[in-house]
Amino acid sequence: MEIEEPNILARGYQIHEIEKLLHGAKEARLLKSEATLGYDELTAKKIESEEAEKREIIRRILTIKNASNKEKEDLLTALAVKEFARFEGDTGSSEVQAAVMTVDLYNLMDHVKKHPQDLVHIRKARMLTQKRQRILRYLKRDNPERYFYAIEKLGLTDEVVHAEFNFDKQYMQDFNIWPGRNFLKVSEAELEAKKRQKRAEKKAVRRALSQRSTE
Repeated sequence: MEIEEPNILARGYQIHEIEKLLHGAKEARLLKSEATLGYDELTAKKIESEEAEKREIIRRILTIKNASNKEKEDLLTALAVKEFARFEGDTGSSEVQAAVMTVDLYNLMDHVKKHPQDLVHIRKARMLTQKRQRILRYLKRDNPERYFYAIEKLGLTDEVVHAEFNFDKQYMQDFNIWPGRNFLKVSEAELEAKKRQKRAEKKAVRRALSQRSTE
């Protein structure tokens, strides 16, 4: 959701840098106009209006929505690293690795949903998910609090981390691989069991976050 915000720009530009540059250009025009013609309120308002229009056009051109897929992926990866890094320059902690893999999986799964017969990308997604699972399971053994914090931020559950990743009908149904398609009929008992599991996971996450905040 963060890369959809209007202030997120492509090509490494920062919104405050663009604002500063455009403000300088506007002030230069105003000074030049005043030095040449003297101060005129109507001319000043016209310049203000034109510069505001330029500002909006430039922001639309540079917005990440118009960026290439590669630029979007790079930005997503950078945001993931920033969000989960334990310290400045951290690229190797389990959380960071899992977050970067989640970005890669997001892109892979987006492709798979559009091309469900692409077995090569399905295999890549399966292998990457299994690799992420191993890293998260290690984190769970090593630091349970960081583990539950990480999966909550990543939108995962403990069940997902320990589930076998395979593209069978049950998996496709549970995780809505192809939206709108129903593969299995789920009984009321199964639905209730899943609800209980999710409630238990949420309680575990809240406990972990509560313990973390009191330290």
